[in-house]
Amino acid sequence: MTRWAAEAKPRDYGAFAPQILDLAKSGDARAREIAGEAAKAIAALANALNSLGAERIALVGGLGEPLRPYLSPDVAKRLVRPRRDAVDGAILLAGGTLDEAEGSS
Repeated sequence: MTRWAAEAKPRDYGAFAPQILDLAKSGDARAREIAGEAAKAIAALANALNSLGAERIALVGGLGEPLRPYLSPDVAKRLVRPRRDAVDGAILLAGGTLDEAEGSS
């Protein structure tokens, strides 16, 4: 286990997330604590983005919706649905552009 932890990448740890959320949903105290810690980190990011003037904040990826129940009502009500998908986000992060008419919803 020590060797695995020393060589593990973030994605290796992330692979446990669905299992943790399933355990949290079934009432496991430690799993609920971990989900709560993730929700606190999301809240800190959302608050920082809001303070910088962000008007829209969306959770994306496979863990966004499963973590929503662990968010405080204040944070949850500020979140919006993503306008686009992960591929569009990758294009934008790479400096590309998208046709605005395609992503409007």
